[in-house]
Amino acid sequence: LIKDYKILGSLVYSDGIDLLGSSNITVDNIFVRNEDDCVAIKTKKSNINVSGNVENITVQNAVFWNGESGNSMEIGYELDGDYVRNITYKNIDVIHRGTKSSKFNRAAISIHHAGNATVSDILYEDVRVESTDEGLVNMTFFNMPNWGSGGGIIERVTVRNLSLMCGPEAPSYLSVSANSVENPMRGILFENLMYKGKKITSVQEAIMNGFKIDPAVDVKFVWRNENE
Repeated sequence: LIKDYKILGSLVYSDGIDLLGSSNITVDNIFVRNEDDCVAIKTKKSNINVSGNVENITVQNAVFWNGESGNSMEIGYELDGDYVRNITYKNIDVIHRGTKSSKFNRAAISIHHAGNATVSDILYEDVRVESTDEGLVNMTFFNMPNWGSGGGIIERVTVRNLSLMCGPEAPSYLSVSANSVENPMRGILFENLMYKGKKITSVQEAIMNGFKIDPAVDVKFVWRNENE
């Protein structure tokens, strides 16, 4: 349990919390203001000789503020192994996610898969992004041998009650082009996505609001509200 924790980092590569090859962790009530990833989940980190599968991680009740580098809620890039599963990011406020002149797939919500693991049963719920200078959502496969062997899968990912409130336009990417596996990204569900006051209820509406979606991605956008 990591609870009631505040992190301030002003230097490049100042990640907030990296959970490497770890399981059964709750991160609760944290504030992170840094220049790279706020929270990153990986199976390995070669420069410190850590590796292992990942499961049962919850990050909740958090406030994030990125500088120029990194992602707010990251899974990746180093994802070699058997599995990364049962990951939850819940009740998160992103004050701002900055960027550099050179873009590098940075986003508030990101799964950057350069390995061979199966990434499954991932939930992002009740996430409010005030503004982001690069991307809102980025789920992409990468061919980066230094970070992983490739050939992984992303499946059963739910993004529920995500809202981008203001700021510049924030494109999102769902891309499988760097992966040779057939249908490597499947069961992706966006439920109650609000983009600057617009309800996104279909793939067509998502594309109209900056989503770049590979045709091979199995994704749905729905709006469910019992009060309407």
